[in-house]
Amino acid sequence: MARGDLTDEEWEVIAGLLSSERNRKSRPLHDNRRFLDGMLHMLRVGGPWRDMHERDGLWNAVYVRFRRWAEQGVWDAILATLMELGLTDDWQHMIDSTTVRGHVSAVGGKGGRAQAFGRSRGGFTCKVHARCDDQGRPLGFIPTRSEVSDYGVVGAMIKPRFRSPAF
Repeated sequence: MARGDLTDEEWEVIAGLLSSERNRKSRPLHDNRRFLDGMLHMLRVGGPWRDMHERDGLWNAVYVRFRRWAEQGVWDAILATLMELGLTDDWQHMIDSTTVRGHVSAVGGKGGRAQAFGRSRGGFTCKVHARCDDQGRPLGFIPTRSEVSDYGVVGAMIKPRFRSPAF
């Protein structure tokens, strides 16, 4: 077992949710555990599928199964099961940003208040970072200078002042 692979206890929880797949000749395909370990590794490291380890199977077969499971809702069922068992947090949050260009007269108003405009090659710009829940509903926004990365605001975005909306 490699670092990051599923333990036997973790596999027992997930194994029942995965169907045994068969190929055209009705022979059982490769082990779901090996494929799942390969999928989780690729999601963890963020590399291209072609660069996955050979021990996890052929990259195309793993990718096709990953996509098929996504279309069939297998990943949603796994997450729901883990939440019911209390093994994971019930929050999936997304942080993303967009750059907003400001007019030259938008910068430097009276009063000397701090503004979130930065100078870039395109002129005065501001970056708006948004945090959304698993349904895409916004939970909060933070404007920053255009040079600030999403990683720079993660700590501020996760503070408790951003609460789940009551829907």
